Amino acid sequence: MANNRPELRSADRKGKKRCIECSYFAVLNENQVCKSCESSNESAKCGDCGVRVGDADNGVQCEFCKLWYHAGCCKVSIKTYKTLKDEPSLPWSCKTCKSKISRNLAEVERLREEIFNLKKELRELNRHNNWVKQQAEDNEAKWEDRGRIMAEQAADKMMERMREKEDKEKRRNNLIMFNVPESDKEETRDRVKEDTEICEHIFVQKLEVENFKIEKVVRLGKKANGRIRPTLVRVEDEETKWRLISRRKMLKNDAEEKMKKIGMSPDLTKTEQQEIYWRKKREEEVGGKFSEEG
Repeated sequence: MANNRPELRSADRKGKKRCIECSYFAVLNENQVCKSCESSNESAKCGDCGVRVGDADNGVQCEFCKLWYHAGCCKVSIKTYKTLKDEPSLPWSCKTCKSKISRNLAEVERLREEIFNLKKELRELNRHNNWVKQQAEDNEAKWEDRGRIMAEQAADKMMERMREKEDKEKRRNNLIMFNVPESDKEETRDRVKEDTEICEHIFVQKLEVENFKIEKVVRLGKKANGRIRPTLVRVEDEETKWRLISRRKMLKNDAEEKMKKIGMSPDLTKTEQQEIYWRKKREEEVGGKFSEEG
């Protein structure tokens, strides 16, 4: 490192020593380095291994976090390093920043698609309302009430679909577990902690699923003697939820009797529950007719 600072007079050197980095007289730390060089060394430490990236090293700097990295630590090839060195304007980002950018881009894309769908539904509603308006204008006396009712019904249906969509989104990473032994501890936080530990044990030891994160565990309904309340479990993503549900049959074959009683299902909206109920009802009616004919 070049030393451009003026040489101190003998009187100014009192109590100071020569820095091994810049050769300037100053108060040194235990490593015989002045504060200026110590600060410079900290900013030039490799973001991966923590060792200083020196002038003689093949170093690359992340465009976003501004940390330096050894080319070898972040697996930058010699060819890529030479290209970055020859073209300083080319951006380079570290693995951590790339991951953050990817997650942000995925979220932006999801929101963009959701906005697009909402705009499409709004255009359809506007077209429908325009049609209703035109019909009403053609024969106002005849169609006034009918047009108003149809517009209200269309708006209600639209709002119902939007509410259903929001409800599904809230439940997307949820699953419901049944007959999970319930804690008898008095404090709510103690019961939640125990429920979380039981769920983690079931997921890892019984369903053999790892690398997941439980974000929320809550019992549904009021506590009552002799009744085990269902347990709502929220995991970090939808893929983990379906991995767990797809392995629920493993509990039926478990050696422990209490595990055989545990059930698992996705967290359905009221509309989805009603659809399943009526579908089963129709299937039962059809099955009953076949039995009578037989």
